[in-house]
Amino acid sequence: MGKISVEEVRQLFPELDLLDNQEWAEKVCLVWKQAYEESNWRNIEDAQHNHLTPGVSLVNHSRCVAINALDMVETLYDVFKVQADKDVTIVSGILHDVCKLIELEPTEDGGCRKSAIGKQYQHGFLSGHYALNAGFPEKIVANMINHTPESRVIPRTIEGLALYYADSAVADFQKLIAKVPLLAERHK
Repeated sequence: MGKISVEEVRQLFPELDLLDNQEWAEKVCLVWKQAYEESNWRNIEDAQHNHLTPGVSLVNHSRCVAINALDMVETLYDVFKVQADKDVTIVSGILHDVCKLIELEPTEDGGCRKSAIGKQYQHGFLSGHYALNAGFPEKIVANMINHTPESRVIPRTIEGLALYYADSAVADFQKLIAKVPLLAERHK
């Protein structure tokens, strides 16, 4: 519905400046641009993360997940000397929920609901599709698809697990604030 430039997307995600591979930064921006322009959102910053947590910006959620996943892999290295790919971690965090631009649609009251596609596709599938089409390696595509508890495939890389747990934690903080059921409650 709306239009956005690559430069405008880049400004939304200052974490892209941390990437060693700036070609990937450009591709991340192109993916967000494409998904946004295919969505029903009038303004990219109005796109929400979840219908249960109204007002939580999808952009800010994605930034927070990327930052937290990066903090996790850096801490693993500092404490245990476990190596992880910083660029894969950041890109995965920023792209993991780009699919929500399509999976969710705005409602007249300022909230959002699942779109027809959001009701048909497993969450994360479209993020993987966009990442694959942009030329990202399979490990990033897999992170897009496996980052959610809805996936039947569990992440098997440091970067994938960092994304999975960072996303779950950030989502649960948002749900706790909104006073809605937590993801963690599914495990009880």
